[in-house]
Amino acid sequence: MRMKIGAIIGIGILLVVGLSLALPSAGICEYKPDYVAVTFPGTASVGYQSGSAMIGVLKKRTGVRFQFTPATKTMGRFNLLKSKRAHIAWSPSIDQLFALKGQKDFKQWGPQSTRTLWDCGAIDQGLAARADSGIKTVADIKGKRLCSYPTYPQKQADVDAILAYANLTWDDVKAVPVSGFPAGQRAVLEGAVDCCIVSGQAAAAYELEASIHGIHWVEMPNETPEDKAAWARFQKINPSIYPNTTGTPAGASKEKPVNIYGYSYQVACYDWADQDLIYWFVKQMAENYDEYKNVHAYLKKWTVDWTLKYDKWFVPRAEGFIRYFKEVGKWTPAMEKKNNYLLAKYPQRMTR
Repeated sequence: MRMKIGAIIGIGILLVVGLSLALPSAGICEYKPDYVAVTFPGTASVGYQSGSAMIGVLKKRTGVRFQFTPATKTMGRFNLLKSKRAHIAWSPSIDQLFALKGQKDFKQWGPQSTRTLWDCGAIDQGLAARADSGIKTVADIKGKRLCSYPTYPQKQADVDAILAYANLTWDDVKAVPVSGFPAGQRAVLEGAVDCCIVSGQAAAAYELEASIHGIHWVEMPNETPEDKAAWARFQKINPSIYPNTTGTPAGASKEKPVNIYGYSYQVACYDWADQDLIYWFVKQMAENYDEYKNVHAYLKKWTVDWTLKYDKWFVPRAEGFIRYFKEVGKWTPAMEKKNNYLLAKYPQRMTR
């Protein structure tokens, strides 16, 4: 009798162990955060509007609570990130560059060990002039009135790089200081400057297109060896920007695209962030794309293919990002090589 009872207990133990092994680990141990704290740019920005729309979908899909904190200023967002009041931050890619280098707003902090967990796709931007200005190429801006941004380092870095593209300096143009990005766009529309950085779909771009002057995008092609050398000079100053052939800006079309430039919003964290949470968030973004891609126009560009374009990477990837894409078989030796290069270029670790 005792042997029968022992045998039954033994079989029971084996069954329990067997079932525990047979059950999928995701069903038992799947990590799910209690909440995710996110900081965005101001509510009028495309970063906030697209990011919050996407997170609204993830909230419904996963049941996880998200805490939103808009912060118009770059340092407002990164203060939330650094003080652990936010897990992740949405920012224009140039903010990541300044953080890694400890430049501009980050000068007092020094180089930061930030990481990217998603690149969100190209936003059209470029140097624009009146179509009747006589300015056709970047070289033609020599001697012309060009917007400068003394209080806006993000855009100043763009125009510094544009000058380098043409092998020009500020001594070769007439700098016209403007108070900010919108003011610059209005300046070219009103004729106060000859050319200025303009967003492809900005109201000012469409107004200029519809005016008696028309709009001309000063093209920055990337085809010939000379073009590629020009882009190398550009990206030495500002690697957060890349060549962008597009038919969507004002005055362009699918049949007549323009060669301007693009920049991206990025989702950022620090290297000391909870990488289980980062892995979970990357997985949700990757696997729920079809659910959120139509809730905002910019979200269509937030594809896995785009975020894995390692030739555009200038920030090291988060460990949770790497773990997820290794698991799904999309992390390649070329990506590993690029990421290791970036880790060596920005060797700071665990900055707090």
